[in-house]
Amino acid sequence: MNCFNQEEKCILSTRPKPDALNDCKVLSLKGIKAYPSPSMVVHYNKQKINNLKYDAIIFTSRHAVKSVLKESYNHKIPIFCVGSSTAKIVRNHGGEIVFVGNSDSQQLSKIILDNLKKESKVLWATNEDASEKFSNELKKNNIFVIRENIYFTSPNSKLDFKSKELIKNGRVKVVLFFSNRSAEIWLNIIKKEKLINKIKHISFVSINSEIAKLLSEREGLKCFASKRKRRASVLAKAIEIYKGF
Repeated sequence: MNCFNQEEKCILSTRPKPDALNDCKVLSLKGIKAYPSPSMVVHYNKQKINNLKYDAIIFTSRHAVKSVLKESYNHKIPIFCVGSSTAKIVRNHGGEIVFVGNSDSQQLSKIILDNLKKESKVLWATNEDASEKFSNELKKNNIFVIRENIYFTSPNSKLDFKSKELIKNGRVKVVLFFSNRSAEIWLNIIKKEKLINKIKHISFVSINSEIAKLLSEREGLKCFASKRKRRASVLAKAIEIYKGF
């Protein structure tokens, strides 16, 4: 017996489960059913960070914040955040001097160079998959960057039961992608599960035009890029498409 309401459509978020659940909570407040369909899992490296010896801290991901700021630190130290959601967590941990980017690492590097003295020593708290391009730009401008890989991600090998059933029963209207890697992983799982024909009618919303182009041209899927490279913008676009605006 099918336990799903055939008429009710929903949205899937492919972020790691804790983040996807946050997306679902926001969407539920708008009267939209949403479920996590995580493409990867976040794993934290067990290390103690001495954050008192730096002139500034850089976060290019919200996942790194709690691990670094759970230790004692100077609340007056400048902290540079890639986006507003990361900055919110920093402020919740007592950060007082917070610089916020627009979710673009290149723009964040400009903010850092505009606000730090040359030869400043900074901690870059990130993940193992992050490109060195960001830190290389700072190093070229005489900022000493110490990289700490706070966490890493591993791909899921299969879809969770609920999102698989939702897709099979035509219940999914929109799927959200927040990174190139999550899009690649999720689509590979879909192909492995032989569900590719089941997603042709679904609309996909991505955080950048690069993902949208990849999905449209290579996979022949209906994909839309959010207006800005921000979570809120992705959710706003998803709501717009879901409600048929």
